[in-house]
Amino acid sequence: MKKLIALFLMVSMLFTMLVACGTTNNGDNEPSKEDEKNPTSDTGEEEPGITVTDKLMLGINQVLDLDVKFVPEKGGDSTLTFTSSDTAIVTCDGAKLTGVAEGDATVTISNADGKYTATVEVKVSEVLKNKTALFVGDSITAAAADNWQGWARRVEALYGVKSTNAGRDGTSISDCRKGGSGRVLDLLNANKNNKYNFVILHGGVNDAWDAIEVGTITQSYNVEDFDVSTFAGGLEELFYYAKEYFPNAKIGYIINFKMVSTIGNLKKMDPYFQTAKLICKKWGIPYLDMFFNEEINDAIQYKTTKYLHDLIHPNTEGYVVLTPYVGEFMRQLQYGLNVMDQQ
Repeated sequence: MKKLIALFLMVSMLFTMLVACGTTNNGDNEPSKEDEKNPTSDTGEEEPGITVTDKLMLGINQVLDLDVKFVPEKGGDSTLTFTSSDTAIVTCDGAKLTGVAEGDATVTISNADGKYTATVEVKVSEVLKNKTALFVGDSITAAAADNWQGWARRVEALYGVKSTNAGRDGTSISDCRKGGSGRVLDLLNANKNNKYNFVILHGGVNDAWDAIEVGTITQSYNVEDFDVSTFAGGLEELFYYAKEYFPNAKIGYIINFKMVSTIGNLKKMDPYFQTAKLICKKWGIPYLDMFFNEEINDAIQYKTTKYLHDLIHPNTEGYVVLTPYVGEFMRQLQYGLNVMDQQ
């Protein structure tokens, strides 16, 4: 999450054309604003003061650690206090800022005796608000243990996305369950005539459950060449049709978190998702890697039943933990950030 937040902040600032810590004046022998903020003494030492970005954008429910530099007076107290002008818009927990609601607020940073201060103008604006999203996947997307809410409905509640949860229990990426609970592709097909800003795909757990062959990536982009009896072939086919059905949508794939269940190959999903990452890169599909992300797996405590009630399916508390990662992933997709290069 920290990486996602940092990346979102970077892109937000680029898109709003806001420059951190002032701009440079190119006039002859004129000091830059940066030099004015961080003057140096004749000995080359930095003068006391606080340096921080002038402006930034923040999403609703987004949390970030403000990057602040403070040079105290020699022997002085290095403590800083952070105060929001409107806690209904932005709250401060030290340097950690949280966007609460859309609007503008000023965060004031002061040293212990108030001699040095700096301000940050914060605009809270949700880039996902009123966007439409289709979530397609297996039982983890469907979220029966969360009263069918899951990350689909929780993204809707938190970020204002108009979500369609098309997850279904038991679906697979390969055709191993075509005569039973079906495939993730079936769910995609059922929604192909609708338009969405986002199409978020998920799946692969049931393929591992059934110990289906991982398969290999083809050099082809022709749907007839994919061996859909394997996980790799099924995923290539899914991506083929996702791009065909939704050419204007931002398409992403969620790689499932780790599991310790002894059912099938659920303890051995590494090769499935290593292959999935390569297939995503082939097809240019950004992915949210939960499986190989230790921060996420530590947060979900996947070796316990605290958030995974049966060591497989998240409970309500589990989706509360996971949803912000999905939301940040979608924000990056909205900004066109190449998520694959960051993982």
